[in-house]
Amino acid sequence: MSDVTTHASPPAPPPLRRRDVVTGSVVALAALLVVLVAYTLAAAPGPWLSLAGSRAWPGSAMKLVYGIGGISGDTLVVTAPGEARTIVAALDVNFATGDYPGVQWQVEGLPADADVRTVFRTSVSRTQNLAPVRVEAGQARPVVLAGNAAWNGRATGLALAIRLANDAPLAVPIRIHGVRATTMDARATVADRVREWYTFEPFNGTTINTLTGGADSQSLPLPLLAATVAALAALALFALHRYAPSFFAVRTLAAVGTVFVVAWLAVDVRLGWNLALQVRDTVARYGSLDPEARHRAAEDADLYAFIQAVRAKLPASGARVFVGADEHYFRGRAAYHLYPFNVQFTPFVNTLAPAAWMHAGDWIVVYHRSGMAYDAAQRRLRWDGGTIGAELVLGQPDGAALFKVTGP
Repeated sequence: MSDVTTHASPPAPPPLRRRDVVTGSVVALAALLVVLVAYTLAAAPGPWLSLAGSRAWPGSAMKLVYGIGGISGDTLVVTAPGEARTIVAALDVNFATGDYPGVQWQVEGLPADADVRTVFRTSVSRTQNLAPVRVEAGQARPVVLAGNAAWNGRATGLALAIRLANDAPLAVPIRIHGVRATTMDARATVADRVREWYTFEPFNGTTINTLTGGADSQSLPLPLLAATVAALAALALFALHRYAPSFFAVRTLAAVGTVFVVAWLAVDVRLGWNLALQVRDTVARYGSLDPEARHRAAEDADLYAFIQAVRAKLPASGARVFVGADEHYFRGRAAYHLYPFNVQFTPFVNTLAPAAWMHAGDWIVVYHRSGMAYDAAQRRLRWDGGTIGAELVLGQPDGAALFKVTGP
């Protein structure tokens, strides 16, 4: 019997453990830390870490030196300017300027063309010193006072000065919620960014389709941060796969997909949080009201009241109603409130149907639309679509009117 020599095959190498999700998440967190550190180094004008805490004063602690207004809760509400179209709200303070490189005014409703300044006094410079305030989306951006020669010693007074550019009345009241003296260190800078991201954003003309998150004006929008972190993490994962394959034993595309899903969820959580607050706010405003009272309390209450007056003038059925308004929101809302009448309007183009399309018995509803001219003596209505015979049935001084077409 011949000897048979057998050779044992070498043991198979242990299977690589694939932890794509864990690796992608760790790299994403590292990328987030790198981006935040780099941003803070560039954006924080104060020391990296400060032992002082932020100081804050509510609007109710301020005195209105120039202007007309009053206190509502913790907010100073200004309804009209004072002499020389100027508004000045001031308060006494006492803190070391060296601990606080800047101040942040919590104010909304600032006109875009207003000249806004921070006025301050210190123990070293007792005169009034001015520093410009940048306004974005009706709100004041942080004011960096470090480097200003007058910002020395102890601060003894702060004031917000607003000079309006024209004689027009304030479109909305200016609401001064307060002011903060901030350390502007790394901790305060990151805290300010988080506060901006999670500031409540009520329903407006864009929140149905998009929501970048939080305050109207942000130094670092959350979607931008998430996209930057995801891109940096993806580059790091591809680099590990290319130059350290033995260390990076995972599927690259799966890990990169994990990074982008996590970034997406981070922004989506912000959306869900804000939506929950919007629902709570809506219930608080309208939950106890009947349908008619809800319309009267809504943002388009003036339009709703006018359309109700229009409906009282229209026949019971069969009428064609043409709607014209400069803003597409007013055109759409007017049509909505006029249904189930046969309403004719163009949603996204500011145009009114041409006169050739209309005939006697039709109705024209105009709400804040330019280019309309009515000759009461001749009973003729003219606009960019032509001229037609019409009777003014209902007119309001704010540019709202109802016409009945009487002929060509």
